[in-house]
Amino acid sequence: MAGGRCYEQFIFASNVTVEASHTYESGDTCIIELEGRSPDTTDRFRMVDIFTVDADGLVKRLAIYRR
Repeated sequence: MAGGRCYEQFIFASNVTVEASHTYESGDTCIIELEGRSPDTTDRFRMVDIFTVDADGLVKRLAIYRR
């Protein structure tokens, strides 16, 4: 499943608020640490998205890790 569709189906569909807490860039790679909160609970979750881009700046790879 593509990263954007994952967010649409599982994260934003449940009205979870997601905020970037840290970002890192090096060469063709960008890493974004995200923190999410559900309006229905006090639970929080954390995710890391790792983007690799091509010479035109288009995403050629996206890996999503959730803790």
